Amino acid sequence: MASRSVARSVSQIALGAAVLSFVVYTARADGDDHIGETVAPPPDAFGDEMPKQPDIILITVDTLRADRLGVYGYAAAQTPNIDALGDSGVVFANATVPLPRTTPGLASLLTGLSPEEHGSREVWERVDVERGSRLAEVLSEAGYVTLGLSANAAAGSRQGLAVGFDNFLDYKEIKKKRKSDNANVITSEALKLLEKADPEAPVFLWVHYVDPHWKYAPPKKAFPDQPKAPKCRAVQKQIKSDQLSLGNFIANANGVARNAFEDCSALYDAEVSFVDQEVGNLIEGLKELERWEDSLVVFTADHGENMGEDGMYFAHGPSLADASLRVPLIFAGPTIPSGRYDGGVAIIEDVMPTLLELAEVDAELVPEMEGASLQWRWSPELDYPEQVRTAALAEAGGALNPDNVNFLVSGRNRSKYCYNGERYSMCFDPKPKTTRSPTRVRPVVADEDDGHDHDGPAEPDAPGASPAAESSLEFYDRDTDPKLVNPLETVPEDAKKELLAARNRWSPESTRARAVRTAEYKLVAYPKIEGGYRYALYDLREDPSESTDVSALRPKDFKRMKKMFDEYESTMSSFVARERSDSELDELRALGYVQ
Repeated sequence: MASRSVARSVSQIALGAAVLSFVVYTARADGDDHIGETVAPPPDAFGDEMPKQPDIILITVDTLRADRLGVYGYAAAQTPNIDALGDSGVVFANATVPLPRTTPGLASLLTGLSPEEHGSREVWERVDVERGSRLAEVLSEAGYVTLGLSANAAAGSRQGLAVGFDNFLDYKEIKKKRKSDNANVITSEALKLLEKADPEAPVFLWVHYVDPHWKYAPPKKAFPDQPKAPKCRAVQKQIKSDQLSLGNFIANANGVARNAFEDCSALYDAEVSFVDQEVGNLIEGLKELERWEDSLVVFTADHGENMGEDGMYFAHGPSLADASLRVPLIFAGPTIPSGRYDGGVAIIEDVMPTLLELAEVDAELVPEMEGASLQWRWSPELDYPEQVRTAALAEAGGALNPDNVNFLVSGRNRSKYCYNGERYSMCFDPKPKTTRSPTRVRPVVADEDDGHDHDGPAEPDAPGASPAAESSLEFYDRDTDPKLVNPLETVPEDAKKELLAARNRWSPESTRARAVRTAEYKLVAYPKIEGGYRYALYDLREDPSESTDVSALRPKDFKRMKKMFDEYESTMSSFVARERSDSELDELRALGYVQ
């Protein structure tokens, strides 16, 4: 396994070694927090003694914003079961994923590694790690029966996420067997797997629900109490019948997403509430099987969902707004105190080392990871580590729909790529002839803001970038043609020159935002059409919606965050996507990633 990213992570942790930047919240996030108080932990809800090999229950929910749960302060939430789980354990208020896409996020959860290290840097990209590097593999070696099931086609055996499981139910198997991937079906199948397991053996169970992912359509029979939401349901029908472009909807062309916002937001909340209902049913089933009281439980998500942040609606991936980057993270179980809120930096890569430490897995079985155990954060008997993580790193995914034009480059292999200026777009069809694996390239692009060189995108003639001849390029005026269906016969020369230059600077799917995030600030680097990055600093405590760049107002904080970002950027390679098969594209289309 390469060590570059591990070294990067350790270096970033070292930046904050002298300062412990986490706080503990001893009240719910409802405006009555008491920060920094020293309090004795209340009796835990799972018993007084840790069994030698506790069952481990990992519950993940696709596309779940942390700020849509009651335990995270959302007043309108209908999530009593998840809230109760949070109240019985430790809630991390500032947990993030390294890349807001399903496959990379879950791969980091299950390996403790960053996307660059485990190899999956876009939805569907397969995990590439050494044998014994996955959580299920390690726990299997430690004597666990390993069971898993996933309702998302982008999170299963074809992506390498099922390796190490004794029994794993893929999306296709579940759909074939039950004709549905709804949360009630997933709960039922999870309990059936447990019923067949040796009752005397320790079990690791991973359950991945997909319901809050677009499109939002809770099953009426299993969840009858839901909003009518006529505008959002009408939009979903229009997209399904090709009357409305999914990319146009995501980009809010002609205000279409804003018009349906309230209805779609309500339906999203209904999906989250439906999953909460099934989390409650799963817990009841675990109790009946006597696999709850002494279990270690983790609840989290692969990423969140933008609802207007960065100009993107009801989607995720190319934006690094907290709406997509920040996820719920709850630990509960024996030796874990209840009623704790931790406001420090936590990353999804921390889950695997924390679980292995809590389960007291033999150190010889534990692989090298970029994540670090969080147990010391709530265990007063443990010493502080020599180095404390104070910053999380993140990279955006690609804007996969060509007409999601709020990003510099949009589109994907086997479709078309578009370079998007202020008004005009330049598109081409790469038409790759062979399947290529992701290629790591690190050329240099001059940053015009400060005169320094920073690692930038692959040149367009890199493998997989598929540059097009100028004669095959098509130009569109988005003011009159937001769907990008009517190519222009002529285009203003300055716009054409700008877009051609952008194509020469930026390779398609490596044109991504990157960020460094602490508990207080986030510095985001947005690719610029003229090369380099535009930087924006956000004060997350005063401006959680990330609407105001405070770089000029907080120059010392900007300088500190920029130093961290430059160190991060210097280690990163560019990403080039492989060609996806027709069946993969069909399933991505069903998930709403492409149209």
